Amino acid sequence: MDHKVVLVVDDSSLSRLMFKGLISNHLPEWEVIEAKNADEALNVLRKHQPAFAFVDYHMPGMDGLALAREMVALHPSLVIHLVTANVHDSLRDAALAQGFGYINKPITEAKLAAIFREMA
Repeated sequence: MDHKVVLVVDDSSLSRLMFKGLISNHLPEWEVIEAKNADEALNVLRKHQPAFAFVDYHMPGMDGLALAREMVALHPSLVIHLVTANVHDSLRDAALAQGFGYINKPITEAKLAAIFREMA
């Protein structure tokens, strides 16, 4: 893969900034594209083919799990990690059952270390 792209979808600009900083520090060769909601994310997917995506669960409009399903329908090889501040076993189980990763906020280097190794 020549051009490596990761999509970060979160309605919180602070969360997007934290993701971008952590990814840029560990994987400077990756381009980070941001979207603040499902509509923006789907528009990005019409123009780019990211390899990885981090998708917040709680956003206005479409929730992150529904968005993740639509994203995979557009790009079946896209690796998606659902991100949430709400720790619910049922949400985690639903994400994992559909083939998505699951990360609890707050986002830290330690939580992303294994994903960064997968991306490298």
